[in-house]
Amino acid sequence: MKTWEIQELIDRHPNQMLGKNFKLIKNILDQHNVGDVATISKFPGFLGLTRNGCRITRLTGFEEWEEVKEPVSFQRVLHVLSMDSGDRLLSVVNNLYKVNIKAETLDVILDTLSQKHSDVGLANILLSSDWYIE
Repeated sequence: MKTWEIQELIDRHPNQMLGKNFKLIKNILDQHNVGDVATISKFPGFLGLTRNGCRITRLTGFEEWEEVKEPVSFQRVLHVLSMDSGDRLLSVVNNLYKVNIKAETLDVILDTLSQKHSDVGLANILLSSDWYIE
């Protein structure tokens, strides 16, 4: 994904893009290192790319990035969902319970898990799984 495409997504879906991480895979101006990871952060009046807490500047718009998906806790999922007005897609992975649900809303995930697991199993899955916010 090119820098200009990331900015376009930020403009269209700012709440969903906030906090996402992207790794630089192709540089244009040699101002940044391939492999650097940038985070979408909030500045007064706009969102932008940061690295180590500092705003990234001197981008052409044609650098290439790939999204870095890191697991979050179920508590973090609930926090993010409580701050957003629309449905967000989630994925959940738990190897112990053989759970691998991709790109579903929370209500669908909870319904699916509750049909297959008891209260104890469900609680363990919710607390110990790797959650991904799409």
